[in-house]
Amino acid sequence: MKPNHIEDNRLQGMSDKYNGAYYGYDATGERSLKLTGQTIHVNQNGQDYHIPVFDKQTLYASPLITINDEGYTKHYFEEGKRICSKIGSGELHNVNDILDGISDRAERLVEEQQFGVEKSFEICMGMYSSVKTYNLKEHIIQPYENPIHPDEPIFYYHSDHLGSASFLTDETGIQTQQLVYLPFGEDWVDLKYNTQQFETPYKFNGKEKDLESGYNYYGARYYYDWLSIWLSVDPLSDKYPHLTSYNYCANNPVMLVDPDGRDYDLAINHNDRTITISAVYFADDRSYESAVQATNYWNNKSDNYSYRVKQGNSQIVYRIKFDLQVIRSEDYNESYIANTNKNVYQVVNDNDKSLPSDVNGRTSNYHLKIKESRKKSRTGAHEVGHTLGLDHYLNGIMTKSDKDPNRTDRISKDYIEDIFNNAFNRNPDGNNVGIGTIKEEGTAPHGFNDRRSNEIFNNLN
Repeated sequence: MKPNHIEDNRLQGMSDKYNGAYYGYDATGERSLKLTGQTIHVNQNGQDYHIPVFDKQTLYASPLITINDEGYTKHYFEEGKRICSKIGSGELHNVNDILDGISDRAERLVEEQQFGVEKSFEICMGMYSSVKTYNLKEHIIQPYENPIHPDEPIFYYHSDHLGSASFLTDETGIQTQQLVYLPFGEDWVDLKYNTQQFETPYKFNGKEKDLESGYNYYGARYYYDWLSIWLSVDPLSDKYPHLTSYNYCANNPVMLVDPDGRDYDLAINHNDRTITISAVYFADDRSYESAVQATNYWNNKSDNYSYRVKQGNSQIVYRIKFDLQVIRSEDYNESYIANTNKNVYQVVNDNDKSLPSDVNGRTSNYHLKIKESRKKSRTGAHEVGHTLGLDHYLNGIMTKSDKDPNRTDRISKDYIEDIFNNAFNRNPDGNNVGIGTIKEEGTAPHGFNDRRSNEIFNNLN
């Protein structure tokens, strides 16, 4: 197999004697397009050539919908965990609306994309390729403005403690697919029952497994379960010098899920009976004041909560503190942000194309972006919360929208519990949250790690 990685260490293309693939990514680094197809064998003057012909395509319009040559599928999540997929049945709305900032016709953009794909394979991989896909807009999206197959089925995921799909059932509860894995995620059993309508590609850890390569797409990197390694270096490898930089979840795949490239520190001092949640953020002059305000929101929650360890009829109380620091730095640009493993806090113009008009802030792979008009609001504190292991909640600062009536300045003990759990278990509920690294000093009392018996208390109540 011949792979090609782009400058930010993401897999852009691959080809072997049988299949080829091209992968495109959006501005946040998330995969937005996949082209696949079989290779054609050509022998010229005794020299063998394998030319990939891309005649299949998948468009990742968002985490909630994928579109391919056969139609589209909608995905539903609960706290970042995929719970069901529904085959598209039509009645799409506003599919012909033109987005702000896109002036070229779709046909022209497709032509440029095809030219770029073929040049990438020619220059970077030394081989020819051909793109033979048809127009998804005309063949799939526009026809689905009308109701088509209104009785298309819905499939439910039954996942294990690692988020790996074990069973799929239809809306009547009948089993349609059974999946069993070897410890490092390699497929062991994959049985289909009662239907040919849907075969899930979302398998080990709930991540998409590419049929053409056998690689599992995790966002920042690709994982090869057959060899039990990542295809590229862990961005946090300097923090774990005792492990190979290609290892998967510290070689403990039965209990752990590997981080996606973001983390914070959970410093436990058993001598002082304190637990400090810490992280460092880099900001330029324009962003510094907003970053300080956002981190101080959390720092001001210090000593509001405690972790109480049961010792018979008594308790040992640990005070919970926040220590989030901001460092002023002009030493970064888009290339630096894409390749660093440091938290970068950035205020951008309201019309910045990386943030849709209805999105005030976003966190992706260490990079926090906040709109200029929101730099003095709680949007920054909300985004900082994602780097601390928090997904979206139904109330408090971490509600999904600042227009939600349940959005308040409060945090709850549930937040603290999830920060703890993401550090101890290294298994976050969502795909866009940080994972904690534990640092301990002193000797832990008996039962300290038994979080089923111990409790988080809000000391203000």
